Amino acid sequence: MYINDQNRKAVEEHIFNLMEDVKRMRGTLALNKKGIEWVGGAAYAHYNQFGKIDWKRVAELVDEAQSYAPLRLDYPHPDCAQLAWLTSVDDYADATSEVIRRYMQPVAIDSGLKHKFDDRVTYLRNNKIRRPKVEAAPEPPQLTPAQKVEAEVKARIQAMADRINSSVGKGWNTRTAQFRKRLLGEANELLTGGQNLAYVEKYVAERIRDHENGSIR
Repeated sequence: MYINDQNRKAVEEHIFNLMEDVKRMRGTLALNKKGIEWVGGAAYAHYNQFGKIDWKRVAELVDEAQSYAPLRLDYPHPDCAQLAWLTSVDDYADATSEVIRRYMQPVAIDSGLKHKFDDRVTYLRNNKIRRPKVEAAPEPPQLTPAQKVEAEVKARIQAMADRINSSVGKGWNTRTAQFRKRLLGEANELLTGGQNLAYVEKYVAERIRDHENGSIR
């Protein structure tokens, strides 16, 4: 991480100046307040990770922000909490008649909410704003029989280590911490020495039971 208390203000000013440079070159960032904040946050994260950022990267972030309709300058009523759910034509299509009816009530008309709702729907339709597609998670690779056995053994060893590290007993502060460390070492020594896993699991369970009963051997 490259940002600290000493350089934070200078980094923020640098990012602000780069955004101003992009704005001067293009005439506008075409982003609303949320969009500008998004670009600033993304630029800040980039600098914190890489220790530098230039106007080209900021311009790329501006382009990315413009691809999100709610961050665009012309996005209608971005701060209306009652329209937060409505960000695509798909949202409108999925809305129940009861939801739509709320925006047609006299109170919605009098408060201006219906007008905001109509503006948002018109914008989404005219710009063909669709709900982002969610990529399906890739199927986990099929394990070979040998890999399955290896994975099962690792899981059992991890479960055994977790059991040791969660064991409690009398004098649990220092005494139990020492017991856990010692038992982890014993289990590892038995496994690396060739003892089968079932034996080590039984050994560990007995040692933990004795410890929790207050009769450490």
